[in-house]
Amino acid sequence: MDSFSELMETDDVLEGPALVLPQVGEIIDDKYAITGVIGEGGMGAVYEALHLGLNQLVALKFLHPAAAVVPGAMARFEREARASAQ
Repeated sequence: MDSFSELMETDDVLEGPALVLPQVGEIIDDKYAITGVIGEGGMGAVYEALHLGLNQLVALKFLHPAAAVVPGAMARFEREARASAQ
C-alpha cells in the first residue's frame, strides 16, 4: 500500500483497542487542554490547546493513528513538525 487512502480502504488497518485523535475538552499529558480543532487532513489534525502551566495557547499536531503504519508517514510528520517549528 502506498497511501493512507489505500490503507483506510482495507479491513485490517489496526487490530486491538481503537486508537483515536483527541477530542475538545481532553487533557493531554496533564499539560495541554484541547480547546478546538484548527484543521484536519488525511494524515492527521492540528488542535488549539491551552498549556495549563503557562496559561498560553499552543498548537498541537497529531498523526492519525492509522497513518502511522503507512511507510514513510512518521518521517514526513517529523519533517513537517521541524519545519513548522522554525
